[in-house]
Amino acid sequence: MKASIVFFPNESKKNQKTGKIPLYMRIGFKNAKAESRLNAEISQTELSKWDPMTMRMAERNSAVNHQLNRLDQKFSEFLILNTNSLSAFTASCMKDYVLGTRKSQVVTLVKFVDDYFENAVANNVSRTPGTIKNYRRAINHFNAFLEFRNQKTLLVEQLNYEIASDFKNYLVNSNPQLKRVGMTEVSAAGVIKKFRTIFTQAVDQDLLKRNPFKMVKIKAKSPRRERLTIEQVTKIYQLDLKLFPYQELYRDIFLFSVFTGLAYHDAMSLTWASLEIRKDDTYKLTINRQKTDVITECFLPEQAVQIGKKYKTSMEGNISNSVLPHRSNKEMNLQLKLIAQMAGITIRLSTHIARHTFRQLLAEAGITDYGVIKRMMGQSRNGDVDEVYYSVTEKGLMHAKNKFDNFLKIYLYEKQ
Repeated sequence: MKASIVFFPNESKKNQKTGKIPLYMRIGFKNAKAESRLNAEISQTELSKWDPMTMRMAERNSAVNHQLNRLDQKFSEFLILNTNSLSAFTASCMKDYVLGTRKSQVVTLVKFVDDYFENAVANNVSRTPGTIKNYRRAINHFNAFLEFRNQKTLLVEQLNYEIASDFKNYLVNSNPQLKRVGMTEVSAAGVIKKFRTIFTQAVDQDLLKRNPFKMVKIKAKSPRRERLTIEQVTKIYQLDLKLFPYQELYRDIFLFSVFTGLAYHDAMSLTWASLEIRKDDTYKLTINRQKTDVITECFLPEQAVQIGKKYKTSMEGNISNSVLPHRSNKEMNLQLKLIAQMAGITIRLSTHIARHTFRQLLAEAGITDYGVIKRMMGQSRNGDVDEVYYSVTEKGLMHAKNKFDNFLKIYLYEKQ
């Protein structure tokens, strides 16, 4: 799908009075062409100096050449700005951008946003499944907002700062009428960020003069999450729950995430097929995180292996071959409150705290290799210089596993 631009003198449009020949621009894209007469003319004598190969006058300092160079540069600029969403445009659209003109287009906000998703997101191989899902959710929020305001027929050209700001308030505020609970500013910032990208294209297509979402101020930095100390993890680990088998299961699921760093949904979907059992009875985990599709790779510490083996017999025969019994996130967080009370911990326990605790414990165990830590946690290294020059090896992962095992052994066993 290649776009092209051509300049040529159109002798058929020669001015009979002046004898001047106008120059034309033609843009081709997706088997379609869009032509326009330029504000430039050459004489019959100058025509002999026109080079059809370079599409320029033979004279270097020609004013005509300077004008064509600017248009060529504008065309290249358009292609660079819209590399990942070029299919959303037409040859006519490109022509309008290059010339700085605009066709009157009646495009609703709903259609523009949905078209952007289909053309630039849904089938884009550079987008992760998590990113595609987040774009769809953001667009669903926007459509619900417009429906609530009875503005689903609103045109793109009618989008302004007031609407963008109201959408931000809609996201962060609860609305009993709609039975919806407001999201945090950090979560809302993720939604707003996507519409900054979407409507930047509307500006490029000359449907908007400016992107109002770029003017919406919102907190984009998450507050520091609570995490447990190793002493608090030890209290939970050493809890005697023989008389409370129901809570024991939830305690074990939580600790499995503490010892592996797996997010709740990744832990619940973990199967034995994702674990490679070595001859020395070490277990290597390799999965792609559901949220980001980034690879997580590590050797399980002994404590995580023990939890997996504990439930393996009772889980045998299940179709999914899951490592852990499946429990809902809502019930998990409810039971974790009870477990925290039993252990005398004042922190409000949740499944997400487990992952933050894991990261803290890695540091306390003396594991400092940034590449190894990111691989163990399934975090993207985009932008890191080491992403190109540094490779995480199994030796590095095993070294981290041994250090983590020794650290946990000191607290979980020797301090009993």
